[in-house]
Amino acid sequence: DATSLAIDLEITNAADLASSNPPIAWLTGTARFRMTDDQIHSIQAYVRNGGVLVIDPIGSPGDFLHSAVDEMLLRAFPDTQPTQMLQNNPMVTPSSDGMADLSRPVVREYAKANSGITHSLPRIMRVGKGHVVIMSLDLSSGLLHAEDWGINAYESAYATALFRNLVLWTWDGQGG
Repeated sequence: DATSLAIDLEITNAADLASSNPPIAWLTGTARFRMTDDQIHSIQAYVRNGGVLVIDPIGSPGDFLHSAVDEMLLRAFPDTQPTQMLQNNPMVTPSSDGMADLSRPVVREYAKANSGITHSLPRIMRVGKGHVVIMSLDLSSGLLHAEDWGINAYESAYATALFRNLVLWTWDGQGG
C-alpha cells in the first residue's frame, strides 16, 4: 500500500470511548437504538477532544441512521447540525499522499434503482477538535465486497478508497 499505515481494530463500548481515545471510532448497525447518558457523555468528550466518529448504516439508511442522527447526535451535540460534505472537502480530495479524488461518489446500481440516489457524499459535523462523519449510504458492505442486491451502498472500490481517505484525513489532523 502507498501509505505504510496499519490499522489495529478494537471493540470498545461507547461509554469507554473517551477513555480509550482511538483516532477513529466506527458506529454501525441496522436497527433503532438508544444510548445511555454515560455513553452520550463519553461520545461528547471523545469528539470534542479530537476523535472522529463515523456513523455507518448497514444495508440501508433506515432506523439505525435515524437513531444515530435524530436521537444520539441531537442529545450529544444539540447546538451543532450535520452539513452535506462539499466536493472540495479535504477528506474526498487528494489533499495528501495516498488520498484519491472521491468528490464524485460511485454508488451501487441498487441504490440508483431503488431510491434514485446517483451520488451521495457523507454529511459532516465539526465539534470541538473532532468530527462526526455520517455516511449517507452503507460503507461497510463495500469494504467487505458484499455485492448482494438490496443494499443501498457505495460501490466496493469507491468504499475502499473512501475508507483510506478517511483514515489518512484523520491521520493528517482532519483538515477542513
